[in-house]
Amino acid sequence: MNNIYFLLVSIEEKSGGLFDFDGTLPLIAIQFLVLMFILDKLLYTPILDKIFERKTALKNQEEQTEIKIKKTNIAAEKYNNFLAVNQAKVQSVLKDFEMNLDLKLEDKLKKFDQSRATTITKTEQSIEKTFSTDNTEIIGQYKKLLATIIVENVIPTNNISLTK
Repeated sequence: MNNIYFLLVSIEEKSGGLFDFDGTLPLIAIQFLVLMFILDKLLYTPILDKIFERKTALKNQEEQTEIKIKKTNIAAEKYNNFLAVNQAKVQSVLKDFEMNLDLKLEDKLKKFDQSRATTITKTEQSIEKTFSTDNTEIIGQYKKLLATIIVENVIPTNNISLTK
């Protein structure tokens, strides 16, 4: 009988080891798996979907921005080329204009010098002719002659055309 009693006592006692493999361990494992499944379906999957959508949207936006930057760089390059070409054209036109203006001014100065020289010789001749006459008459003629010189040579009567 002692043996039976000892068996009953030994069956009722639980061993106090590190791991206890009774009915609670499979229950806790099932509970853990159910909670992981619920969290995966209700929390992790929607968050991961939103993160994936955001990454995709950012990637698309980055690609569109790169395309816009390339188009902008191409437009800027075209504008700079256009500006350089037109600047060169403007410089050549200004250079031609200055050369033509210089030539026209030189021609006008030559004509003025010629007319001045002829006028001076005419004045000297008229002074020599009228040297024997009265001084007031000479002064009047001299003033009249100077007035005509100024009107003819200094104040242009026709408009100077600077363009061709």
